[in-house]
Amino acid sequence: MTVIRVLYVINNLGVGGAEHVLLDLSRSLDRREFHPLVLSIGDDLALAPRFREAGVPVECLRVGFKADPRTLSLLAAKIRVFKPQILHGFLWRSNVLCRLAGRQCGVPGIITSEHSMHVDGPLRNAVNRWTAHLSCRITCVSRAVYDHMAGEVRVPEGLLQVIYNGVDLERFAPAEDRRALRRDLGLPVEAPIVGAIARHTEEKRLDRFIEAARLIAQQRPDAQFLTAGAGPTLGRVRELAEGYGLNVRFLGHRSDVPRVLAALDVFVITSETEGLPVAAVEAMAVQLPVVSTIVGGVAEIVRDGVDGVLVPPGDVEGVARGVVTLLGDAPLRLSMARQARERVRALVDLRSIVTQHEDLYRELADPRR
Repeated sequence: MTVIRVLYVINNLGVGGAEHVLLDLSRSLDRREFHPLVLSIGDDLALAPRFREAGVPVECLRVGFKADPRTLSLLAAKIRVFKPQILHGFLWRSNVLCRLAGRQCGVPGIITSEHSMHVDGPLRNAVNRWTAHLSCRITCVSRAVYDHMAGEVRVPEGLLQVIYNGVDLERFAPAEDRRALRRDLGLPVEAPIVGAIARHTEEKRLDRFIEAARLIAQQRPDAQFLTAGAGPTLGRVRELAEGYGLNVRFLGHRSDVPRVLAALDVFVITSETEGLPVAAVEAMAVQLPVVSTIVGGVAEIVRDGVDGVLVPPGDVEGVARGVVTLLGDAPLRLSMARQARERVRALVDLRSIVTQHEDLYRELADPRR
């Protein structure tokens, strides 16, 4: 059997959704057929040990995030040494570099992945559009991202393919003994706990989670709140919670996200924009109902009234109302929780998502195409 060499290129290996998606994908490939190598452009390598523990080699160009004229030549040099049949870029900067360097080096299969619907501005959208034809395929993490790329960015639909973010249903599973888990995490055993797990960035709008918590606490003073994650807006969000006198646990970066999720009663997303939030599918996998703003591909996974509650972006009152309803109706909450896990099992089980990528790699690596 011919082994297909896959070179993954990503901006950095810091803690983030796309980085975890790449970790799950690269470590789950069938090693009898695929040989992965992960290349980070920048030197934030927080997740690199996790890749290496899984047997996925990691290298780094150690180029700053700003435009650096050396980056393209350094990437091309790595490509010539590794000789991949598949070059797979993650995130905007890496996507553009992979298209240019991949064509320059004659890589048979160039794939770039779109993970968000951020408003990148006319220049970035233009660069994306001008270089898109250099990709053999552009994967989109949701139909909403696909539509954004086809419509606003004006990329030919023939280049686009939807492959959702996957979730490992063995790693993300309901707690067998939630009381014991809560005690182990130092959380109250009996109180209802509402949580949000995300990077503290502008688009995640975790300030709105705090605003919703304030409203929830007025009707459910027994409710507890927590958030896990780090980022540039963390200080501001913490100050907002303190200003309201809310007892919110800020857990920071956690390596035990499956355990933290399994200790919650309701999971909340208050983002302004998303592609397909990894946290949503992970929460659903541990059997949590999700209360979320309708952004990006959320509505493709979460069904309003079935396995979660959906509200318009910015509707803090709607988020609070959805959480209060679920906390006050245990049968409804538990029914939605069970439906949530079955939903992700059917749509985004990691093994199925990895198989879709493997099929794409075989297709594009085939010299007869």
